[in-house]
Amino acid sequence: MTGTQIKTQAAPLMRWTIDDADALTGINDGILKMGDIIDAEVPATSYKANVWYSLPSSCIIVTEVNKNDNSNTIYTGWKQSANGQQIIFNDDNTYIIHYTRNPNALQVLTETPEMHVAYHDSLVTYLIGWYKYKKAIDNEDKAEALMMMKTDFPAMVARVRRKLRRRAVQMVVSRDYRSG
Repeated sequence: MTGTQIKTQAAPLMRWTIDDADALTGINDGILKMGDIIDAEVPATSYKANVWYSLPSSCIIVTEVNKNDNSNTIYTGWKQSANGQQIIFNDDNTYIIHYTRNPNALQVLTETPEMHVAYHDSLVTYLIGWYKYKKAIDNEDKAEALMMMKTDFPAMVARVRRKLRRRAVQMVVSRDYRSG
């Protein structure tokens, strides 16, 4: 879904009409709160042992390092710096670094959020809660809006994350099973 489609899907569930600027702000606020849901990688690069190398500024945490060999062997002889912005290796080799990062904010509503489509419904929920909170007149409306933003939204994001990770693990296991 694009930002416009997220706004359109949220509209019938709100009493107020949301303008494009508010929709963009609300969706981006939700994207910011999703955390490191994007898997990314640094392509195969040759590294020397015992030298600190800079990671992309968007890197939140390194999740895996693979040797760039025929089987992409998992390599465990690495360490990420305390600030998360550098990595060091125990051995000279060519490695592929896998890491997680936050999705980028939308610049315009016609863009599609940079995430798996399964997360889009959680952005609809967040946008509804965000806008209800902004427009709330009484404490009951504010409480409902906060419940959507602070409870429903994170639960939806966590559920999608678990589902996608389970699916990824199942794919790896089934691929390993067939290759043997």
